[in-house]
Amino acid sequence: MSGSSSLQYREYVVAALLHDVGKLIRRAKLCAGEPAKRHVEHSVEFVDFISNALRRAGLNVDLVKRLVEGHHEGDYGIAPYDRAAALERLRGDEESGGRLAIPDRGEHQIPLVLYEDEKTALYVPPCPLPQSLREAEGFKPSRDISSITPERVCQCYQQSYRELMRLAGELRQLEMSYSQLVETLVYILKATASFVPAAVYGVDKPDTSLFAHLILAAALASTGGEFFLVSIDVGRIQEYISAPEQLPGPCQFCAAGLCE
Repeated sequence: MSGSSSLQYREYVVAALLHDVGKLIRRAKLCAGEPAKRHVEHSVEFVDFISNALRRAGLNVDLVKRLVEGHHEGDYGIAPYDRAAALERLRGDEESGGRLAIPDRGEHQIPLVLYEDEKTALYVPPCPLPQSLREAEGFKPSRDISSITPERVCQCYQQSYRELMRLAGELRQLEMSYSQLVETLVYILKATASFVPAAVYGVDKPDTSLFAHLILAAALASTGGEFFLVSIDVGRIQEYISAPEQLPGPCQFCAAGLCE
């Protein structure tokens, strides 16, 4: 698949973790009316921004940047991991083309979709994870897309971007091992990208978070090039999990009285 050697898998993992962080950055800049580049370019610039921390952890920063820059190209580098972690995405998940998941909105105005049940979609703005009960109270999923306005989505994108850069600014001052670096990057991405849609072009619903996509791509990259995606139905397990008494309870947000 990727052709990564055992000596380079760390660069592959970090590149997979960061290859699409530029989507958050690009959309936040669009919301602010600032010049925005392709998300790949913003991702490479983010790697540059934290390059001191990567070097201190023993990583080849130039290789990480090349892997991020080429993550849409061919069957080498981290491209196979990106594609495998985005099977919900059709061709066209690019800034320049394809069908938007919500046609009457821009790419920077589309919230994430979660599911209350198989038929009910909940729309969630791309805010950073709440740090207090007061923040959580203002972070309400809604069954009605019109209640998550484009202005609200943009407000959340800008909040997530500010938090991303604040945490990255702290990271670049630190010296840590490779494992500590990866754990810190995972924390930063979870805090800022958990409710950011991974894809808004070429999908029926923007229901995969950027954080989930990046974590899965990095997990696949850690295999060194050989992996299988397997789905198994054991016996009558589908009947069991579909039985009324086994159905999950309401959405965690609804149970907490946060859904509109």
